[in-house]
Amino acid sequence: MLAAAASDVGQNTWELWRLDTGGGWFHPIHVHLVDFFVMQRGNNAGTDGLFAFERDTPKDVVFLGPSQTIWLIAR
Repeated sequence: MLAAAASDVGQNTWELWRLDTGGGWFHPIHVHLVDFFVMQRGNNAGTDGLFAFERDTPKDVVFLGPSQTIWLIAR
């Protein structure tokens, strides 16, 4: 998983996070001390690829599947 952090994130601003696996492994991802919204799963144009339970509700755990990318927003 590639991680990069911005050095100038303001308080109470929204951040877009992209998480991806580098190969065939999978893992539940838990972010401490912040809830987030899952915006898109996978790389399919025209569809967000989300499960019904992932829509429109804050989360603190998300499943990242094999060779998958997900986008989250968090504040």
